[in-house]
Amino acid sequence: MDKSKQIKTPFSKKLPFGKKSKTRKYPVPSGYTLDYIQIKKLIAVLKGKDKIIMKLLAYMGLRSFEVAKIRLEDINFEEETIKLIRKFGKPQTLPIPPEILSDIEYYIKNEGIKQGYLFVGRNQGHLTRQSIGNITKKAGELAKIKSPYPHNPKYPNYKRYTWITPHMIRHSYGHYLHQLVGQKVLNQEEGARLMGHAKTTTFWDTYGTATLSELKERHKKVMEDI
Repeated sequence: MDKSKQIKTPFSKKLPFGKKSKTRKYPVPSGYTLDYIQIKKLIAVLKGKDKIIMKLLAYMGLRSFEVAKIRLEDINFEEETIKLIRKFGKPQTLPIPPEILSDIEYYIKNEGIKQGYLFVGRNQGHLTRQSIGNITKKAGELAKIKSPYPHNPKYPNYKRYTWITPHMIRHSYGHYLHQLVGQKVLNQEEGARLMGHAKTTTFWDTYGTATLSELKERHKKVMEDI
């Protein structure tokens, strides 16, 4: 088996947080997420477009680049849907929560946005991924919510995980969907579609990792039976 394709476990010394991305030099943590009490606190400390961006991450599990490239023309207010360009350029239409639509309607009216990118960056272009990362980082600082990731200075790029990131919030949503699949509220195919994955196995393997709090609770039950 090609070593470059091997999946590392959460207990790997080299990759303590999970599997390694093909496009990044750091792994994508999936076992460390936020609960929705924390998520709501992050949303509560933000206003305007920053709050809308946080809601898109938290209530739709969008990737930061997907949020950045949303155009006003992509949103159908009557049908309550949004067209997205997902990973690898794959187009997809998803339902958008009425709460977010209401926020967007107020935002575009207040900002006078009639077409083009919903969240405008420099030179009338779209926001950068870094800008969205700064929003989630700021929210964590304002809400005084610390990153759930273990802080290990020996781990490459560990400073990236010392604040709240967009991908952490996406993974929190994915983990929540995974729980709904377990409760038979959704099926695996629906969970995969909502997260923008082509394969159900990707959805199941990525978000099926138990969180640290869940492991503690299960371990507690195990110890009670010993």
